[in-house]
Amino acid sequence: DVARLESGRLHPQPRAFPLAEVLDPLAAEFRAIAVDRGVRLDVVGTRAWVHSDPQLLRRVLQNFLSNALRYAEHGRVLLGVRRRDGHLRVEVWDTGPGIAADEQQLIFQEFRRGGAAGGQGLGLGLSIAQRMADLLGHALGLRSWPGQGSVFHLDVPLAMPASRSPPAAAAAAQQPLACGRALLLDNDPIALAALDNLLAGWGWQAHCARTAAQAMAAPWRPDVQILDYHLDAGGTGFEVWQELHRCHGEVPTVMLTADRDGELRQRMQAAGIVVLYKPLKPMALRQVLQRVMAVAQNPSG
Repeated sequence: DVARLESGRLHPQPRAFPLAEVLDPLAAEFRAIAVDRGVRLDVVGTRAWVHSDPQLLRRVLQNFLSNALRYAEHGRVLLGVRRRDGHLRVEVWDTGPGIAADEQQLIFQEFRRGGAAGGQGLGLGLSIAQRMADLLGHALGLRSWPGQGSVFHLDVPLAMPASRSPPAAAAAAQQPLACGRALLLDNDPIALAALDNLLAGWGWQAHCARTAAQAMAAPWRPDVQILDYHLDAGGTGFEVWQELHRCHGEVPTVMLTADRDGELRQRMQAAGIVVLYKPLKPMALRQVLQRVMAVAQNPSG
């Protein structure tokens, strides 16, 4: 990230979009981390639209949340938004040790960490976040009270909602989703727990697997298979899909990947596999599940 920023190879691609596109996946991902660390994470959602680069915006907020959960130590973290003079201020509060006044500017420098920082870390996260915020033209700020906690914020310009009605994601959210059973495969335990948590919130039962052997050990034939493409030791979700196909036959399958290679997508689609890109948008997955269950309930339709 530092190399790309310094070389000027990182180019923002701003557009108007609902902020929930960024906040909802972050909330699902970090809820699993919060539970693991004994931290209470509260998220205040929003329907507001903003104008930014969603990928870079996510990176900045991801850094805020990672730091907040690291230092909250069985306390509380809050992700929320406020409207301020044509902007939406996204804030991440924590009940951690706070940052002394004389350190509050230093922590945005490379390889600098606050005096209360414990554990491992290079001290690059906030420096990268600051530079990405500058690239986006979004004001980044910090307020902190030693012994009580801190709040990092980012001001993102508001945007007018798209005039198309209704957006596909909004329509999908309004439609009921039948309950089913899913096989989940991901070698990252945090990502796996976040996906399991998301599906549980929709009333789905999931068998979670981190390896091919665990996936093959599912106690039932799933209604859908959601597989991560890049696995440990150079393995792929497509190889696991081939094993599962021999065992279960045709099962609707979603492949999750951050690899946007066109040939890979064509290969998946030729096999009848739906490709969803990371970071996963919950509403995109919900739409896929709605189609899967609609076909299952009315196979002749």
